[in-house]
Amino acid sequence: MNRALCLAIFAIFLACGCNSVFDSSDEAMGSRYVQRGMLDKGIAHLDRGIQNSPSAYAYHYRALAYMQKNDYPKMLADAKSSLALDDNAEIRYLIGWIYMRMDKPQLAAKEFGKSVGKEPGKQEFLCAQAESFLASGDLPKAKEAASKALKLNPNDIYSRTIEAKAIYCAGDFKLAIDKLEQLLKENPAPASGKPAFWERMHDIWFRPSSRGWKCLGAEDQLAWILATCPEAKLRNPDKALILAKQAQSFLECSCIRDSLAAAYAAKGNFEEAKACEQKALALLRNEFGDGYAVYSAKLSERLERYKHGKPYVDNPADLARIMITR
Repeated sequence: MNRALCLAIFAIFLACGCNSVFDSSDEAMGSRYVQRGMLDKGIAHLDRGIQNSPSAYAYHYRALAYMQKNDYPKMLADAKSSLALDDNAEIRYLIGWIYMRMDKPQLAAKEFGKSVGKEPGKQEFLCAQAESFLASGDLPKAKEAASKALKLNPNDIYSRTIEAKAIYCAGDFKLAIDKLEQLLKENPAPASGKPAFWERMHDIWFRPSSRGWKCLGAEDQLAWILATCPEAKLRNPDKALILAKQAQSFLECSCIRDSLAAAYAAKGNFEEAKACEQKALALLRNEFGDGYAVYSAKLSERLERYKHGKPYVDNPADLARIMITR
């Protein structure tokens, strides 16, 4: 599950879910079902709640349910209905991630900017804004947003990972590698442990959890760079494969499978590379439906390369991969 849903659900739960723990209204019941992943029941309760008394809260939660079901027209319509009733930072943030899934990073950047304007001290809003600028190809603004996030907390893992991505896309490959390696050195992987379902829905990529690892996104990013870096002397397929396998042992998702495929291809093992890239495509469809179509096309292009025995060498100017949230 991507950070859009993770942080949006978490933000709403903190903002208003805790106040409804003993509330048996359709709105409250629906939100609890959505939190538990019981989407159809949640939507049914929220439908009734909205019919009886429309609220920003109910529309927001129903948008989250449709987001998990990958129903893009309905999730966007409900998010906008929520916005019309209550223009707050969290709903702008959610709409931004919907636009990211729809391959509309410029629109996403505008929504994230409004979130930042309403709550300038919230680090995840600035990081999301940086990601949207990266996906739009606006590196100066991406660096600026990442820098602002780091000023709030220089040790924040998400901010530091986004900073490294921006540095890489700007062409300073060695510095990006150094920053990611330092981040992983400071935050080593635990010996074992897989995230529970609820932890997967939330901050497994960048935040501590009881059974997961907070640095998974950074490890995946480093594995990708070491497997595909345009500068040949910086590539390290052996290390890339180790990192990608470790990341995949914690979480099975499209972008990690993509990194694993690239690492196998860099080592000349194209049969494994093809299998991993095919799995990445299947996972992407399962995770996001028709979302991230540009990234899906890039996966298909890489698969064709592996079928013809050709490794993939990255072009940091091609930011389609950044569109996937990690």
